[in-house]
Amino acid sequence: MRILYIAYPLLPISEESAGGAEQVLGVLEREMAHRGHRTAVAACAGSRVAGDVVSTGSAPVETDKFDERNSAHTSRILEFVARRQFNKNPFDLVHDMSGTFWLYSGALDLPVLATCTCRARFTRRKCFRVFRPTCPSTVFACPIAFVWRFAAHDGGRAERD
Repeated sequence: MRILYIAYPLLPISEESAGGAEQVLGVLEREMAHRGHRTAVAACAGSRVAGDVVSTGSAPVETDKFDERNSAHTSRILEFVARRQFNKNPFDLVHDMSGTFWLYSGALDLPVLATCTCRARFTRRKCFRVFRPTCPSTVFACPIAFVWRFAAHDGGRAERD
């Protein structure tokens, strides 16, 4: 399976990432690559992952640049995915862990798994209700707690040599 992970647009992804969502994305992507899936991560320049990095630009050094950075991040991802589809090498799944990319997923002819970073008590049904009013039919919502359970219960292989 070819999977494109979408990272939060403000921070690079690496084993040294400090953010919780970045850590979950890193562990999940490494595990999926180790299991034989072709993975790519759309993230800030300087990211280091097991699969391919799709650089969406530099992380901002100034505060209050989310909207500007997110716009550039999203544009580069949509262009990259369109090129892959044109070259007959499409992804099978886009896993959005950025919190915002799913809003633009109607432009894609791909399934999108949108991980919402809601409280652990949120059920999949509650999380989906948050997404549903503006959600294209190809988007599926998943609370981050479910993703973390998959990454954490990998048979003890999360920490590799």
